[in-house]
Amino acid sequence: MSTDIHFQIKRSDRRKTISLQVKDSMVIITAPKRCPEQYLLELLKNKRHWIEHQQAKLKHAKLAVSKKSLHPEGILHYLGEPYTVNLITHPITQVTLDPDKITLYAPSEAHAETALLAWYHEQAQGLFLQKSLMAAAQLNKSFSGVKIAHYKSKWGSCSAQGDLRYNWLLIQAPEPVIDYIVAHEVSHLAEPHHQASFWKTVAFLCPHYIESRAWLKKYGASLHWPNT
Repeated sequence: MSTDIHFQIKRSDRRKTISLQVKDSMVIITAPKRCPEQYLLELLKNKRHWIEHQQAKLKHAKLAVSKKSLHPEGILHYLGEPYTVNLITHPITQVTLDPDKITLYAPSEAHAETALLAWYHEQAQGLFLQKSLMAAAQLNKSFSGVKIAHYKSKWGSCSAQGDLRYNWLLIQAPEPVIDYIVAHEVSHLAEPHHQASFWKTVAFLCPHYIESRAWLKKYGASLHWPNT
């Protein structure tokens, strides 16, 4: 295997399967203790294109931690992409999304900030509801409702009554990361724990969940909002 892909092998007595975790410049292989190293090297060789694709996605998805501002030079993120924010004084408040910018029409900056926050909440509510419905249908499950809110220490939750809650800040993250959180919470409708069967269900709904989970651990702190 070419040396331009760096890897690390971790072995475990309890491990029964092999997993690959792709980071920016490293592939972590977790394998059973007795699994031959030559087999793992062949696996890496066969997965080379997939690994390079995942590394490219992670590099593209990386969010720069930047100060959010409503001034024209300010940058906000939406679904993992950076957008320039333009504020235009206008008697009618409106938010529009273009390929590279978010334009705010409002009578004042204070009105614009409120409108922008409401717009992000609205987009998050709609997207999380849509994705939750699709994921629940794959498991033949239903839920009571979807609610978004600002949480300081969690990305989502699923109550015993089937209420799904998501942190609206996730709307700033790349969509595969959102898919993982939805898969995580919806999986709790069928598996109200974090045992092996739960993670198997998560993998069924979101095959790339390991990479998305790693992205959140690394870049989750960049998903913030001023004064919240």
